[in-house]
Amino acid sequence: MKGGKQEILPDGRARLAPYGLRKIEATLIENGFDENDIATVPPMSLSKFIGENTKVVGITAMNTNGLTYCDQTFTALVGFGSDSYNSYKFRSLMFDKALRSTRAKKILGGAGAWQVQGAYCRDYFGIDTIVMGEGENVVVPLFQQACEGKTLPPLVEGTPIRDETKIPCIHNGSIYGTVEISRGCGRNCQFCSPTKRLRRDIPLTTIEQEVKVNFRTRKNEGAPNRERTIFTPTGHKKKGQLDQQQERMIFLTTEDIMLYQCRSPDFLPNTEAILKLIKLLVDLGVETFQPSHISLAAVAASP
Repeated sequence: MKGGKQEILPDGRARLAPYGLRKIEATLIENGFDENDIATVPPMSLSKFIGENTKVVGITAMNTNGLTYCDQTFTALVGFGSDSYNSYKFRSLMFDKALRSTRAKKILGGAGAWQVQGAYCRDYFGIDTIVMGEGENVVVPLFQQACEGKTLPPLVEGTPIRDETKIPCIHNGSIYGTVEISRGCGRNCQFCSPTKRLRRDIPLTTIEQEVKVNFRTRKNEGAPNRERTIFTPTGHKKKGQLDQQQERMIFLTTEDIMLYQCRSPDFLPNTEAILKLIKLLVDLGVETFQPSHISLAAVAASP
C-alpha cells in the first residue's frame, strides 16, 4: 500500500500513513489476511517490498490529476501551467520502476479515484481496478481475487457499512493523528457530494481506541527538537512542552463536529454528545484537537 511521504521505520514501512490506508489495512487484517503479509509503505520503499511474490498493490489517491478547485486555482495564479504538484507526484508514483514492472494487481481508491476512473486513465496508469466510494465492504473479496490471480473488474462501487459499530479501528498510526468521528452529512445540499454518503456517527469506544493507537505510535516517533522558546497558536512553548503538545494532538475528521450524534431534523447540535466527546479527548490526555469542519450555522444555532 502506498501513502504520502513519511518518516520510515527501520524495515522501510511508513510509521504514519493516510487514514484511508489504515482503514483498509485494518479491514484486511480483521478478515483473515496475515498482518505479516501486509506492508504500508511510502514511495521510497516500494522497491524493498514489491517483488516476485507480491500479489496486489493498494493505492490511495486524493487528487490524482489535480482537478480540484484549489489545485486549478492556485496553479493558474502562480503561473506554473496546467500541471499541479499533486498530479505530478501521482504520475511519479504510478511510473515508479518497481510499481510499473510488477505483475501484481493494482487497486486504487480514495477521494481522487473519480479522476482516473475512465478506461484511458486506467490503461495509462496501469490500474486494474478503481474503487469508488467507501472500500471496507469490497476490498476483502477484491484482494482475495487478486491473490488468486483472477481478473478483476475495472470499476467497483463501494458500499457503506451501515452499522457504525462494525467500522474497523485502525491498527497503526495515521498522518496528523487523524481520527474519524463521523461519516456523511445528512443535510442533503444538492451541490455537495458528502451529503450523498450515508450519515453515521462513530461510537466513543472506537474513537478512544484510535486516539490511543495514534498516541502510542507518535510517542515512539518523537517530535522535532526545539532549543528556544517558540510562539505557537496556544502561546509560548519551550522544548519539551512543544514536544508533548505535538505528541498529544489529534485531527478529527468529520463533515461537521457540531453535528456529532445529532438527532434533530433541524440539525440543531446535540450539546450533550459533543461535550461527552470533548471530555473523552481530555480524559485521554489530548493536548490539542483540530476538527476538519465546523459549520457556522450550527454554532449560531447553539452558541
